[in-house]
Amino acid sequence: VIVDLQDAGCRAYTFMYTMTLMMEACGRRDIEVIVLDRPNPIGGIEVEGAVLDMDFASFIGRHPMPMRHGMTIGEIARMANEHWGISCPLKVVEMEGWQRAMYFGETGLPWAFPSPNMPHLDTALVFPGTVVLEGTNLSEGRGSTRPFELFGHPALRPHACFSQITDVFKDVPLEGFALRPLYFQPTFDKHAGHTCGGFQLHVTDRQRFKPWHTGQFLLRALYEVMRSDFEWRQPPFEYEETILPIDILNGTDRLRRWVTQSGDWPSLIAMEKEGMDDFMAQRESVLLYA
Repeated sequence: VIVDLQDAGCRAYTFMYTMTLMMEACGRRDIEVIVLDRPNPIGGIEVEGAVLDMDFASFIGRHPMPMRHGMTIGEIARMANEHWGISCPLKVVEMEGWQRAMYFGETGLPWAFPSPNMPHLDTALVFPGTVVLEGTNLSEGRGSTRPFELFGHPALRPHACFSQITDVFKDVPLEGFALRPLYFQPTFDKHAGHTCGGFQLHVTDRQRFKPWHTGQFLLRALYEVMRSDFEWRQPPFEYEETILPIDILNGTDRLRRWVTQSGDWPSLIAMEKEGMDDFMAQRESVLLYA
């Protein structure tokens, strides 16, 4: 079986789970899997996010990895085979010319939508941060031309609350982005046909931008500003019938509690470090590129 899929560099992007489920089936039948490797569009160096707690495993997070994993889809296949309990005959056809520090725009390749709501490289850059908004009653920009870059809610007044939102970032070392208050109207999905007040998340420096950390503080800011207008989305969600969507997106319920308790930078970093050393050691053993 040949795999030719463009991943987005984020744990919540499900193409890799289609691959690993298929690898499990091939392993049971001794069928070889050949993965044609493709670039990680948001680079192969930076790794961010809390490692998934397997008690919260789902189709948007099947394996113990952080939100931004810094691997290619071929390296993920190797990780699954060597460290995640999948054993199938596997061959990865390596890329020529790709280096870990490259973002997709540096490859010279045209960006072809890997899925309808991943229309730009900019989408992939912010996705590990703003995907968590799927677990709330805010629009994450689906139904607009800039999904995951735009987000908002009909009750949100972005210009009035702009200083409150940005104040949350005053004492944290997060750079490389700007928030622009605006209004937009989704054509489908949450709040379709209704005008939403919100923001556009602009990435101004890819090297300094930390999408997962930024997304967690954005979520905290929106929770605090919106108050009773803010709601956690209820299940079912992505084939999960009982666990809150925000918890399967985050891969833990602790980050939700961090938001509701006005968590700080040190406590977020402490959660991120748990299990990270083990993940990084396993990751190092399967990397194919310098």
